[in-house]
Amino acid sequence: MNKPVGLEGLKMQMEELARKGEAFRKGGAKVPHVVMNLARENGQSVAADYITSVLYDNRLRRFRGMDCLLEYRLDGSMKQLKRVFEDISDNAVYTNEYEGVAAIDISALAECANEIQTDYFVEQIKETAKSATVIIFYDESLGGRIRSVKERVLRALGNYIEVSTEPYSQREYSEIIVRNIRERGIEIESGEESEKILGSIVEENHVTNAGEAASLADDLLFCADYSDFRPRITAKSLSEYADKWKSADKRSGYEK
Repeated sequence: MNKPVGLEGLKMQMEELARKGEAFRKGGAKVPHVVMNLARENGQSVAADYITSVLYDNRLRRFRGMDCLLEYRLDGSMKQLKRVFEDISDNAVYTNEYEGVAAIDISALAECANEIQTDYFVEQIKETAKSATVIIFYDESLGGRIRSVKERVLRALGNYIEVSTEPYSQREYSEIIVRNIRERGIEIESGEESEKILGSIVEENHVTNAGEAASLADDLLFCADYSDFRPRITAKSLSEYADKWKSADKRSGYEK
């Protein structure tokens, strides 16, 4: 898997784990869990996929579940919490416990930091962490309540690394857009002119998270010339898009 755009702290930590691979493969060391201040729509799935691929490709842990990676976003209800841990258990293969990676966004627990839901989650995640590698995502903008929940979760996990993420730069948003477009089999012209125009498009559209960058990539698909075997977006078509929407408050589809 390609390394994600941005998330430099995460990439450094994963590279360090890979370098110490023999300790996990032969020495019996247990891979640490990962805790990240990465909010919704800011690349949680990309980060979780990357972590899982590093662990799998470097044989740092055993994968014996139905799926290598399970992803969940909590809504704070006890009903959903029970479903989450039932699902993790149901994904076990050959053993009673799931062996793989479980990524969970705990941000919603900020609303019930001192209630039974959080107690239940802490109790269950401690058990899950005995056989699975757990990734915890949280939105630090929620303040003291989510920090309180996070500290309880950290104590339950025991062995973990905490990764601090920085906001994406304008250039990184542009890179996310370019990668998104190219993954669809569409070429987008590179070079200083294209980069400058794309940067101005990002700025004009007030992109503030990875999800918005992906949505902007969807809009830019209408810039492509589909007459050749491989569709292509040129600097000229990007410039036309920028001119068309420079003063618009909201994005809409590109019209020729």
